[in-house]
Amino acid sequence: MNAGLGRWAALTAALGGAALLFAGPASADATDDAFIGALQRNGINFPDRNAAINAGHSVCSGLSKGQTRTFVVLSLVKNTDLNVRESGYLLGASMASYCPQFRGNPDLGS
Repeated sequence: MNAGLGRWAALTAALGGAALLFAGPASADATDDAFIGALQRNGINFPDRNAAINAGHSVCSGLSKGQTRTFVVLSLVKNTDLNVRESGYLLGASMASYCPQFRGNPDLGS
């Protein structure tokens, strides 16, 4: 009976190892994927994925420092190639994905 258990354990270990070996690459963070997808669906494209994600996190950083939404949007317009509409959408997508705690108060960052 113990020999049977040993074979099952070996088989389970072998299958587990094979699953890891043949598994596809892990996808990027689901939150980042949702954020990038939202931007792309609205025609907002960055030179690379990391630049977009960094912009999203910088929005949240500004809001956490008490910057108003208007200030954050105008900063994006000034410091990126985004227009006002795109910057406003990036603000909303950033809050939805990375800092939902700022979604409630339209006038203040914090």
